[in-house]
Amino acid sequence: MRFGRRSAVLALAFEDGQLTALLTNGACTPVVSPLAVDPLLDEPHLVGQELRDCLRPLGRLPRRTVVGLPLNRLMVTSVAVPALPEAELAGFLRLQAEREFLLPPEDLAMGASVSTQDDGSRAALLVALPRRHYENLLQALLQAGLRALAVVPATTALANERLAEARLVLGLRSCDLMVTAGGGIVLLRRIAGADSDALPQGAGLEVLPGEVRISLRQLPAGIRAGLKGLAVTGSAPAVAAAVQALQEEAGADPWRPQPEVVATSPARRCCERLAAAVGSGQQLSVAILPVLVPSSRSWLRGWRPRQVAAAVGVLAALLLLGFGLLLRQRWALSTAREQWSAIGPRAEAIGALRKDAKAHAAWLSDQPLSLDVLRAVTLAFPEAGTVWATRFEIKEGGHVTLAGKAASRDAWLPTLDALRQTPGVRELRVSQARSPTDGKSPMTFALSFTWQAPVAAQRPLEGTP
Repeated sequence: MRFGRRSAVLALAFEDGQLTALLTNGACTPVVSPLAVDPLLDEPHLVGQELRDCLRPLGRLPRRTVVGLPLNRLMVTSVAVPALPEAELAGFLRLQAEREFLLPPEDLAMGASVSTQDDGSRAALLVALPRRHYENLLQALLQAGLRALAVVPATTALANERLAEARLVLGLRSCDLMVTAGGGIVLLRRIAGADSDALPQGAGLEVLPGEVRISLRQLPAGIRAGLKGLAVTGSAPAVAAAVQALQEEAGADPWRPQPEVVATSPARRCCERLAAAVGSGQQLSVAILPVLVPSSRSWLRGWRPRQVAAAVGVLAALLLLGFGLLLRQRWALSTAREQWSAIGPRAEAIGALRKDAKAHAAWLSDQPLSLDVLRAVTLAFPEAGTVWATRFEIKEGGHVTLAGKAASRDAWLPTLDALRQTPGVRELRVSQARSPTDGKSPMTFALSFTWQAPVAAQRPLEGTP
């Protein structure tokens, strides 16, 4: 993948719970910050918020971003490439990735580096990532306001594909081995058990020479013979311990370790190389991209004429059936509307009568509840006519609303006390008691209560079954 020359590129490197970020223009100090989330697995909005917090010291960020991932999160394999046209190379690598990684191509994001040896044989290094992890990373970058130009293995940023060399990269609590030859990368492996932080203390030194020896001896003899040496890149203490261990265990193997001490960290060196490559328009050979699966445009060509005729007949029958059901539905709807237009006025008149009867049911009812409430209220009012009711309403559940007028407050208060002392009257509340300002007009009042028949009144009469 090749990029045009444009300014302002942000390089990110994720490694062992740590983020390293660097701008191409070098205007800001690189950021090295611990990362509390997994950019490949955690929710994109959480990762995006974490990235925004970590990158805040860089100030205003460019949208163009190149990302380096650690080898322990990637799947790596090597395959031999037969003699075939360049147009068919992508399809061949897609099939090989499906067989090696045991995932369908549409579920993979993959990058490849093809190398050509002196004898004309070719090989390809395949680096893959589950597509859901790849898309999760892209969504997280979008949440942080960034756009990924490329996603690559971070170690490959230190590769010089024009040279035939082996390189041991001692990163943060990791150790990666990379071999370049024939214009490409032929080996990419993380050495298990070799912790770069523990190398100066001697931990992991016993496995490092053996793992390097096994890895290099798996290469073809022509590639091993052409290697110029083994470059060891990392911090000074880790490089010194690794070089000493490799020299002591070299034996007949042509190690020729060449120390390359970096002043900062390999992760920062990878960011610098990635940012410089993208900013100058150089090509990244192992850029990870979603695998494109060509769609079949000639799916009808495999059908026989009888099958096509049968499919057309079934489709026509389904269309006719749907059209017939639509016509039947419209006919049923039209019939129902005609019937309603005939009975609609009578139904509305009956509904109005039922509503009116329900509104006056309390007045016309001969139920004991209505009669008992009316009797209790009548007994509470004075016979002289100094207090009279203007509205009386009995609702469901025995809720009674009463409004009226009184000649004076002195006549109204005894009536209120009589109602409160009436058996069956519960929760009496006065909502209005207004005296006239002129002293001549009657006062108005409104109250409500709940009627609950006394126990004596609820007993059945003697002689009733």
